[in-house]
Amino acid sequence: MPRSTSQERSCTSTMSDFISGRRITVVTHNRLEETLVNQFAHLGAKGYTAMDCRGKGEHELLQDVFAGATRVRIEVIVRAEVADAIIAYLEEPQFSHQPVMVTVETLEVPASMEI
Repeated sequence: MPRSTSQERSCTSTMSDFISGRRITVVTHNRLEETLVNQFAHLGAKGYTAMDCRGKGEHELLQDVFAGATRVRIEVIVRAEVADAIIAYLEEPQFSHQPVMVTVETLEVPASMEI
């Protein structure tokens, strides 16, 4: 019987090889991006993804179509305790009148990922 290589073994995963994480998605004005990602890192996020975005919601942001996107979508994947700290931060009074929309998803990530 042929022996499996370490590369082949690393490609076969079971649910026990996964850990629970949270994806936090924040859509807000792009002027808040630097402040938010710096604070998310301070609270324990190891990285983030940010992208310009457009859309309309209950609290529509007015934007000049010729000036480029004025909104940003920021995503972080973190452990539950870091997610709780980030949500608590976003619930602070300074954000009560800011255009900030937040969602949280529970997901499973490979245990080898450092979240």
